[in-house]
Amino acid sequence: MCAIQLGLGLLSIGRQWGVKSVTPPSKQSAVKLIYKAYDLGIRFFDTAPAYGSSEKLLGQALAERPEISQNSLIASKVGEFWDMETNRSTIDHSLDGMCRSLANSLRTIGTVDILQLHKADTKSIRAETTFRFFEFAKSCGIRHFGASVSSLDAGEVACHVNFLSYLQFPFNKSYTLFSSLFPSLYGAQITPIINRPFAMGNALQGNSSTDVAAHDSFEFIKRHLDHGGVILTGTSKASHLMRNFKSFKETQP
Repeated sequence: MCAIQLGLGLLSIGRQWGVKSVTPPSKQSAVKLIYKAYDLGIRFFDTAPAYGSSEKLLGQALAERPEISQNSLIASKVGEFWDMETNRSTIDHSLDGMCRSLANSLRTIGTVDILQLHKADTKSIRAETTFRFFEFAKSCGIRHFGASVSSLDAGEVACHVNFLSYLQFPFNKSYTLFSSLFPSLYGAQITPIINRPFAMGNALQGNSSTDVAAHDSFEFIKRHLDHGGVILTGTSKASHLMRNFKSFKETQP
């Protein structure tokens, strides 16, 4: 059985998100959260231009502690942007838009190991523009490519293109839409990246013990990851991160 690893999703440090729409931490606290994740043993960090100031904060952390990028996988995305002034997202899957997005991410973060097509649908995954962009990204030093999807149709299409090695999608005890996709993913040698393992925090609400709820959530997801994958925990607090890491380690694949 291949390894299942816990990654840190960095949406919550860049802008408000989740059930309670919690205000992001200070810049100093956000950078310390990334340090804490690395010191715990987390080696997968996921960000995006659509995550507000997330890329900038990750870049600052990597510049101050270069061993993090040297020993970890840094994943970002293209295709969606977030306007901090209007609090609105914009989808742009054009070749020019994605090229500009990649250039900005490389400049802001410093390095990107995995580049994902954000808000990917069946049309954008199949598009000649996407293929041309990924070819361009290869010339910029990007090693791995993926897509972030929210529909099963898009996930199924992603399994039949030959340039993707990662697929990110939501999956948890209350949202099992993608359960039928795992055999196709593994057959295509695509590594699943699971987001929203706690259903945007809903799985932890109303439980007498959030640790038990987190344990149950991780255990449920791990049962589906027969050939490995990444589970992203998205939090803005070091205390939550440590508890989630403990729960993750206590569960058996």
